[in-house]
Formats: sequence, C-alpha cells, structure tokens
Amino acid sequence: MTFYTIRSRLSWEPDDAECPPTSYVIEIQTLLVDMCRESDDVISFDVVQNSADLKDLYPDGITPFSSFVVNVTARNFLGDSNPMSISIESDESGKYLIPFLAHSYSL
Repeated sequence: MTFYTIRSRLSWEPDDAECPPTSYVIEIQTLLVDMCRESDDVISFDVVQNSADLKDLYPDGITPFSSFVVNVTARNFLGDSNPMSISIESDESGKYLIPFLAHSYSL
C-alpha cells in the first residue's frame, strides 16, 4: 500500500489488484500535541473509499505540530489484511500533513 497526503487528506493505493479491498478500517492514534503534550487518543472508523480527511475528524481543527500514527487495514471477502502504518505530523498551521515514516507489512 502506498500513502499520499494533500493538505489534510490522507489517501492510499492498495497493492493487490486481483482481490481488491471492499472497505478499510482506519485507526488514528494521536501521539503528541503541540510538540510537547503526549496523548493516547485513538479514533477508529470504517470507510469504503481509499482516503480520509483528518480535518473532518477534528471539527475544532488539527492542532499544529501534532504527531499521529495512522493504521489502515484493507478488508475483502477473504478477510482483513495486515495493517499498513504511516506516521504523520501537522505543520505550523495545522492545515497540512507531512508524512515522515511508512511501514508496510506483508501477509
């Protein structure tokens, strides 16, 4: 799976074209807020599309200089894939996400 960020939207492309996903489980864990406050907040939800906009999940806005780990698990008729993870940070405005580490797990 490959991740992309555009502003506050995180998108991904699945690797397996023969058995495409029918939905995804997204888990977003907030690690650090304002570069100084640790957090253990976790948001989990299901989506059908291959993207999620973090600003929609945080109605008061994304706090600048915050760090997140996003886990994406693909689902289809065969079951769940192993999760793909990416670590992201918000910029000084809180409007843009900056990926800084992605991990892929094979089945």
